[in-house]
Amino acid sequence: MTATYYFRVFPVTGFGGYRIRTGPATRTIERGRDQRDVFSSWSDDHGAGWSEPVRVSDSAAGYDDWLPEIAVTADGHVYAQWFDFRNSAPSNGGAVSHTYLARSDDGGSTWNGSNAETTAPSSWTNVNTNIQPNQGDYNALFGYDRGVAGCWADGRDGDPNAYMALTPAALRADVTTAQATSDSTVLVNWQLTPSTSVTPTVYRRNLPGGTWSARETLPPSAGAASFTDTSVALGATYEYRLGVVVDGLERFYGRVSVAMPAGPAPPSLAITGVFPNPVDRGAAAPVRIAYRLRGTDRARIELLDITGRLVRTYELGTPGAGAHEFVLPAGGGIRPGVYLLRLVQGSDETSRRISILR
Repeated sequence: MTATYYFRVFPVTGFGGYRIRTGPATRTIERGRDQRDVFSSWSDDHGAGWSEPVRVSDSAAGYDDWLPEIAVTADGHVYAQWFDFRNSAPSNGGAVSHTYLARSDDGGSTWNGSNAETTAPSSWTNVNTNIQPNQGDYNALFGYDRGVAGCWADGRDGDPNAYMALTPAALRADVTTAQATSDSTVLVNWQLTPSTSVTPTVYRRNLPGGTWSARETLPPSAGAASFTDTSVALGATYEYRLGVVVDGLERFYGRVSVAMPAGPAPPSLAITGVFPNPVDRGAAAPVRIAYRLRGTDRARIELLDITGRLVRTYELGTPGAGAHEFVLPAGGGIRPGVYLLRLVQGSDETSRRISILR
């Protein structure tokens, strides 16, 4: 291209002459229209295969677009950021840049029009450092639930400083309430920004590692959404989020977890009383054994003498967890002495002494 070009030589160390060779750039296998277009590609199989690259930058041919960064926000939007020289006038040799940002609403398959993030240009020919004129190191982009934060090297101050800007998400859902309001109820409230009318669906999963399932589609709302969950269990932990259709796709916002209280401890196995004790074999009153079971397993009471020999076994069946009472059968030829009553349920057992008189 016939034009007037400018070269700047900046001394670093030493002395001597310079020789500058010029000539047209040779374009070989690049897919761009010139040497520096920005492209993106995506993978849905953990990197084993990649999509055909798509051009992100929408500047005219012949302008530099370089040092790109890419990030994904919590709602699934994809953003790309790069140094762009499309606004550089011919008089400055194309050395003035802005930082541009573009967004994809379909996972990177197509990109919308890009816009400058910077509010002032950087004329890199006039930007000095303690090394040599350069742009610093360089771009960074971070996506989260509130939008995307871009950071870049900026030369508007005459040296490469770091500048930053936040591009808000198309929709944001901030959790304002997330708590168990009783042993059987969870309340979650979201504040929606901007306050446009949407129809959110509440999703829930059990933690850790549960599968998301839709719980309820809320009425159309603007500015706030509220969900009361009455299908919860003590001791469980749940995670909630909102699904909202934005740009034709359902995107997810406002994730939060709620831990339910543990609830009362299960009853322990115990012999809570023997009435009367000692036992008078000549008395007419029955001998009652009060006991407590911890679950629904089968249980039994064993009578052992002081040597540990099993004398009698009384099957209790499966009366269930909680407090119960058993009446010892009369007679049975049990000799006077000191015995051990043992309550057995599953792999658990507990015992208590009992004395039998003449």
